[in-house]
Amino acid sequence: MKLWTERVHELHDGMCAICGKKHGAVDPDTGKPSYMNAHHIEPRATCAALRYDPMNGILLCPSCHKFGRNSAHKGSIWFITWLMNNRKDQYDYIMLHRDDTVNVNDRAYLDKVEEMLKSIPSFKEKMVTCTTGKCIAVNLGHEIYGSGSSS
Repeated sequence: MKLWTERVHELHDGMCAICGKKHGAVDPDTGKPSYMNAHHIEPRATCAALRYDPMNGILLCPSCHKFGRNSAHKGSIWFITWLMNNRKDQYDYIMLHRDDTVNVNDRAYLDKVEEMLKSIPSFKEKMVTCTTGKCIAVNLGHEIYGSGSSS
């Protein structure tokens, strides 16, 4: 998961996708540096096909991730609506691939995942606009999967 988390942080430039708070910036309320969480949109425990796919990740501050009323965990309907309105390509991609099948015990598959996560140039990139107006590059290739649908 460490490589996946690092990739999600890179793709979002260390910035919360919802509120735009920057990783490491001093929080005016607490006086402490902010930190970000890489959140799996489709749960990693129940969706092996997207478990290691950065397109299934979004970077969120603690409030937007777990603690706020309109957070990914506490306000799931709000969050999915936000995702559909602000990250339609990402939402569509997840819906397209959430039922793909993969064998997470297959060493060759896991090697491909690791290679994909380590190799930025191997990503087929598409620009997705986030709420701050800044564009991020995300993997739309889904080239690591041996079966199921692909784009």
